[in-house]
Amino acid sequence: MIKNLETIRKSKNISQVEMAQKLSIPVSTYNVYENGNRKVPEEIARNIAKILNVEVKDIFLPATFTVSKTKNHTA
Repeated sequence: MIKNLETIRKSKNISQVEMAQKLSIPVSTYNVYENGNRKVPEEIARNIAKILNVEVKDIFLPATFTVSKTKNHTA
């Protein structure tokens, strides 16, 4: 389950039906995306983020995910 997606969507008072309509996809398809049963295509992910007014990473990356800023040094 993409918990952040459900939490953010609900915090914006948007239903799954409304999200599906805004994305021009069936509600059943949106539901499987939100439940994590199917990978969300990149374009749909960007559109979801735009609708919710958040960054894609805020929805689809785990809260504990960190990006390393160290460079990979190979000899």
